[in-house]
Amino acid sequence: MIKILLVDDDVEYLNLEKLFLEREDERFEISVACTVEEALDYIDNDEIDIVVSDYMMPNMDGLDFLKILRLEKSNDIPFIMLTGKGREEVAMASLNLGADRYIQKSGDARSQFGVLAQSISQEMEHVEAKRNVRDINTLLKSIRRVNQLMVKETDFNKIINGVCEILLETQGYLDVVIALVDENNEIIRPMAGTGEHDKRRWFITPDGKGDAPRCIKDAIGSRKTTIIGYQERYCNDCKYFQAGSVHQTVIMPIFSKDKIVGILFACKSTGHDINDSELELLDEVAGDIGFIMEKFKAEKLLKEKEKKFRTLINKSSEVIMLIDENLDIYFISDSIKSVLDRDPKDILDQSAIDLIEELVHKEDVEGFTEALKECIQDEKHVLRMEVRYMHNDGTWHWIEAEGRNRLSDPVVKGVVINFRDITYHKLSEENVRKMNQFLTALNKYSLEVTTVPVSYDIFTIISHKLRELIGAKVLILSIFDEDTFDLVVRHITLSEENNEKITDLLGRRAEDLRIKVTPEMYENLTYEIVGDIGTAQDATFCGMSEPIDACIRKLFRMQWSIGIALMHEGTLIGVILIYGDEDTKKPDSEELKAFASVTSNAIHRWMTEKKLIKSKR
Repeated sequence: MIKILLVDDDVEYLNLEKLFLEREDERFEISVACTVEEALDYIDNDEIDIVVSDYMMPNMDGLDFLKILRLEKSNDIPFIMLTGKGREEVAMASLNLGADRYIQKSGDARSQFGVLAQSISQEMEHVEAKRNVRDINTLLKSIRRVNQLMVKETDFNKIINGVCEILLETQGYLDVVIALVDENNEIIRPMAGTGEHDKRRWFITPDGKGDAPRCIKDAIGSRKTTIIGYQERYCNDCKYFQAGSVHQTVIMPIFSKDKIVGILFACKSTGHDINDSELELLDEVAGDIGFIMEKFKAEKLLKEKEKKFRTLINKSSEVIMLIDENLDIYFISDSIKSVLDRDPKDILDQSAIDLIEELVHKEDVEGFTEALKECIQDEKHVLRMEVRYMHNDGTWHWIEAEGRNRLSDPVVKGVVINFRDITYHKLSEENVRKMNQFLTALNKYSLEVTTVPVSYDIFTIISHKLRELIGAKVLILSIFDEDTFDLVVRHITLSEENNEKITDLLGRRAEDLRIKVTPEMYENLTYEIVGDIGTAQDATFCGMSEPIDACIRKLFRMQWSIGIALMHEGTLIGVILIYGDEDTKKPDSEELKAFASVTSNAIHRWMTEKKLIKSKR
């Protein structure tokens, strides 16, 4: 149901308005008030979804009402202002105060109320969309906290209990349980949980046998996420379903190396349905739990990637601009301050074309100008565009503009352009794209290097793949020799032009070189990325009696270098050196740490298997 409050001192009009809206949409549940005071009491004491208010009323008018809501009570309830014909200045004032729409009280009542019903539905859809954005954004922040917990905490029990607590704090969650397989991989049982449900002890084997609830068995058997919706009764002993509660529960298998190792059980409170975006994010949590769990079991705790959470759209105040037939700006709302960070006085009375050429990105100027001219010439044409503009702080922002021709209106006599800042939405899309690219690359790299047979040279494979992924010009992989305890360069890989250069100098490719260096040059390396690689004086390269770092920089004209330690169980097993020139983008530190963690474990696995085979021989 949509709870609507109609406010109008004209009782006859108010009753007609109520009658029509109730007939128009069965979802509408309508309350009425004849004064602003009465309306404020309704809002304070009842759950109202949207307000439709007349402007002309005794004692306090619609603008007074709006001021109280927005300025005194900081209430952002959707607000539609009804104004009489010829009251466009009131409409503009109401929009400046934070009204969502205005509708004129003129013409045929059926048509007028039809527009009002449509506007109410559209505003409520917008409110629902913002609520979904807010809920997803809240979950993103929670998942970021989960990732931070997984990276920093070294106690696995604290991690899984912390995950439950963080998710429970997220808006809309009623209960969270994590069940995991035991150390012998024999049974899955609840290991952590928090919330309002009675915590029942149960167990289930990875092949689906045990005394677990049927919903858990369904998820294990199908290997897919199971969602209990509303009145479905999976379990007779679930007090929430016995009571007929209206809520949903997601039962999500936790995988590790394609094997089910646990269950994430999350119950939503009434009124908070699980959507596709939320399932994707919960799937990320389940995947992280499986990943961290496997690493703890094998005592290979990795620093998990820090997830870049998406900032979804946070709609700012809409800007209203009026342009006359000569394309001169004769009105602009004060909200221009919050969007463009500019004073309206600096924009008024200048040409819209000049303003576009001054502020809009050169690639968007022509399209925006042509669309505006077409809107001037054709009353039926609606201008809709997304363009980049120069913010007052010198950065490029995105705006969404919509324009309509109202030149024939005797009061407006111009083109009305509404625009809003959508920069956060654009940036979030780009962040999501980059994050997905990184996760895909990391997963592919992990699969490739953790399955290298001992008969292959893993160092060559790792060096080539890492340099391509990172985009470096030169990459040097050094590993401690277990017999001599020297740090030996096992592989050097370069971009094609640099490989040709070293071939000309030495008569062979860089990948054929095996150069011994001493550990002292890496003595300051830790888990963290360091910029200063070292200055061991006895390290030589290409016949140069200089440190290897200086040699690489000089020979290939590199501008920067990064060193990252390869650690296994707290012990330094090797070092990766990465070089780039002025045109090479430095890799993201968190992404580089993730690649290094995967690399360390892949090398340790490969060397262990090779040593085992050697010992058997």
